[in-house]
Amino acid sequence: MSDFWDITDEDITIVIASHKAKATIEVARRSIDEEKIIANLRQFSDFADQVSSASSDIEDQLMAAGIIPPAAKKFELPAVATPA
Repeated sequence: MSDFWDITDEDITIVIASHKAKATIEVARRSIDEEKIIANLRQFSDFADQVSSASSDIEDQLMAAGIIPPAAKKFELPAVATPA
């Protein structure tokens, strides 16, 4: 797992573009809680799952803020592995 994470403009742009929204990066960035996104993705050890988690959280937060339409989700949260 990466100990250092930063939500990039590209991360946000991918989510906005997937919904064909017209929001700017600046508006979208002000609408998300980056610390919460990073805290959530740290529950995953796999890098691909961390990226999926971040994308899903960005999408959820932008939908809640009305930045992108509350349409069907395009980024799903990965399943958390439970210890056996």
